[in-house]
Amino acid sequence: MIEMITHLAFYVGWPNAWAVFPMVREVYADSKANNSDSLFGLGEPNVNFAKYFKGNSYLKMLNTNLTLILTITM
Repeated sequence: MIEMITHLAFYVGWPNAWAVFPMVREVYADSKANNSDSLFGLGEPNVNFAKYFKGNSYLKMLNTNLTLILTITM
């Protein structure tokens, strides 16, 4: 999400893009229940795809509708 907002900032202007961050934090506030630095929270241990990563990684589902959207925190 942060990368998408940053990319859009070049088209809509930086002040407009930065104005979105408080709204994004509000939308994903329940995901911030843990102490992760990630905007979306840490997620569950990534056991299914662990072979593709070195060290610990965590998988957080952001959307379960038609398109599956996940974030991985390392």
